[in-house]
Amino acid sequence: MILMLTLVSMSLCAQEVQFSQFYNAPFYINPALAGSTKYDRLGLQYRDQWPGINETYKTFTAFYDKKLKGIKGGLGLYLLRDVAGSGALTTTTASANYGYGIQFNHRMSFRFGLRFGVSNTSIDQNKLLFADQVVRDFANTTIERFDRT
Repeated sequence: MILMLTLVSMSLCAQEVQFSQFYNAPFYINPALAGSTKYDRLGLQYRDQWPGINETYKTFTAFYDKKLKGIKGGLGLYLLRDVAGSGALTTTTASANYGYGIQFNHRMSFRFGLRFGVSNTSIDQNKLLFADQVVRDFANTTIERFDRT
């Protein structure tokens, strides 16, 4: 199992989403935080990075979690949508989180978590501007070739 996870993770690439208050995005930080509070939590976040310029980076997240005493942990749902710049690069993520906690005493506890989810990152090549378009007086199309990999 560990070997399989190692092999799968070796082929992954990522671009990290930027938050100014990352500590307010508990499931972005760690799925073990599902059910870590006494009450249910519902959260919405929106970030518009550099709003003074055109085509900014926009990120939206929503999450919900509930503590379940019967399983000594909690379950949570997490949604993320990130649009980078002109919208050419977008990332959408949906995940279910499970957190389990063990309380040793009033000062010490242990938590671990699992995240099951799906993520889609896509690029719209029609929203990109290439050097050959600029050279050709801002032509609508590019002569660049894409092999879709």
